[in-house]
Amino acid sequence: AFLTQNNSNLKSFLSKLSKEETAKSLAAGTKIVKFLIPGMDGDTFEKKYNTLGLDLIKTQQTFCQEVLKLLPGQMAVISNGR
Repeated sequence: AFLTQNNSNLKSFLSKLSKEETAKSLAAGTKIVKFLIPGMDGDTFEKKYNTLGLDLIKTQQTFCQEVLKLLPGQMAVISNGR
């Protein structure tokens, strides 16, 4: 979404993704495109999402767990790599 959407849609989409029920639904196998919000360019998002694959998400998850020492469900804001 960072690569394909405007800031307003990105904020709304990330807010929707950060909800616990959304995370549970995704873990249960629901496709991420079901959570797109009105106004998002769904085709562009889906194409980029499918191109990136899960390797990027797994890499970010590993970074958060191993480097930042975040526990599942914890949130953090990183600014300028700090």
